[in-house]
Amino acid sequence: MNDTEKDNYKNLVRRDIGFVAKVLVITICVTAAIAFLLPSSESLKSLENPKTVTLVLSLFDNPEALIMVSEHYEKKNKFEYALISTRLAVGALEMRNGNSKALMNYRERVLFLQGKVTEGEN
Repeated sequence: MNDTEKDNYKNLVRRDIGFVAKVLVITICVTAAIAFLLPSSESLKSLENPKTVTLVLSLFDNPEALIMVSEHYEKKNKFEYALISTRLAVGALEMRNGNSKALMNYRERVLFLQGKVTEGEN
């Protein structure tokens, strides 16, 4: 190898090391951000926190499934969670430009559950 080839090789190695270092820094930053923003796996398992319930249920885009979840929570007298899932169902139905009668029924359910939540607070 002559001097020019050695210099080219050194420059390539330096550039590759710089690229790998940047990738590592970005990977660490993204991992840290995800770990900071997501709730702990313990709270995801128990679903006892309204914020966690909202996060998990927001992944569902099926209004009927969300209403079924709401009815399940209502049977367990967890009206706050039932209200969350019903509000998400209303939002999902609105995004789909759903049936206006179904939307009206869902909104009535929201009002009913809001009443139950405020009763429980008193």
